Amino acid sequence: MVVKIEVWSLIWHFVLCFSYENFRTGQILKAVIPTEEVLSSYTQTGHIAHVNLREHLLPYKGLIGQVTDLCNFCQDISLIKFRL
Repeated sequence: MVVKIEVWSLIWHFVLCFSYENFRTGQILKAVIPTEEVLSSYTQTGHIAHVNLREHLLPYKGLIGQVTDLCNFCQDISLIKFRL
């Protein structure tokens, strides 16, 4: 997903393009999930990422999985496994 912002002035005109690559995973999650703490920690074993979630974040596990996948959370990850 790319967001384009056009900026006009009397002298300048330019277009800013933002995508997931411009932000860290934590920044995006803090913007879309209404809670202070988002991810506590994760570990990587081969191609599997084990993400530690708090109980209040369980309703958002699908969203967290999508954002981490889109943001290239880890380049080698093909499976994200959540644990409490």
